[in-house]
This record gives sequence, structure tokens and C-alpha cells, in this order.
Amino acid sequence: MRTLIHRCGFGKLLTVAACGNSRPAPDVEALRAKAEQGDVSAQFNLGVMYDDGEGVPQDYAEAIRWYRVAAE
Repeated sequence: MRTLIHRCGFGKLLTVAACGNSRPAPDVEALRAKAEQGDVSAQFNLGVMYDDGEGVPQDYAEAIRWYRVAAE
């Protein structure tokens, strides 16, 4: 059971619930500007954000687009 909890990220959920979401909101426009200028890390991170719906509406097509741009 312990392994299952760790694989599902349950520990992370408990931490967020107990401490609140302490991560700062990402500056999406600044990240997008870097991504459009060719910054591979920014491109990948935008993909992750769209994949998870973090800071932007969840959009799998947009996530895939940014993942592909980063991979190229």
C-alpha cells in the first residue's frame, strides 16, 4: 500500500493540503516569450503547464504542440 501511495503522489497531495499551494503562479506570458524565442526549457515547461492545466487552461493539443517544438 505504501508503494501505491507514493506512486500516485498521495504524499505530495497531503503536503499541499496541509501547507497550501506555496508555489508562485508562473508568469505564463514571460515563459511564452522565451519559448517563442527558442528557449527549449521554456517550450517544454509550457507543454507541462498545458498538460497539467497549471496556470493555463488544460489543453492537451497545445501541450503536444509545445512538446514537439521543444523536441525539434
